[in-house]
Amino acid sequence: MSTKQLFNLPKLIASLPSSSSTSTTKPILVKPLNWPHNSFYLVTRQDLQFSTTTVNEPKGKAAETITTTNEDENGVVNPIEDQVNVKGRVWGLKFWQGHPYPRQSPKISDPKIPNASKEQFVPVDLSSLSSDIKQRVLEGQKLVEQRRRERREVLKKKL
Repeated sequence: MSTKQLFNLPKLIASLPSSSSTSTTKPILVKPLNWPHNSFYLVTRQDLQFSTTTVNEPKGKAAETITTTNEDENGVVNPIEDQVNVKGRVWGLKFWQGHPYPRQSPKISDPKIPNASKEQFVPVDLSSLSSDIKQRVLEGQKLVEQRRRERREVLKKKL
């Protein structure tokens, strides 16, 4: 994304080209707008729901203003499009000043990202980070994958 567009986190995750956080994809890094450049979240899991709402054509005086504003230079009225709404929860590891936060291993490997639907987020390009921070991000991603495998094994044993 050349220009930084501002979205809430579910919309931003849905708009990124690689919106799945599996081990084979490159890590998805996002940060709230007001955070420092080397502080961000590594997205580890997501539960997004998509819905479509059709914008009904307004009636009365509102319809007159809409039709005049939607006309192109040939006088053809452009159709009103459907809107895609995205909502959901996103989990991730927090990196503050380039280090995983908290520095000790958390009990929950990937806590839910707070205020995901309220704050505005921007994507973070992995190539713009220093090599030390890149290494920490990849280690964090491996740690999350390892914990997921361990949880699956424990669940299989319980069944």
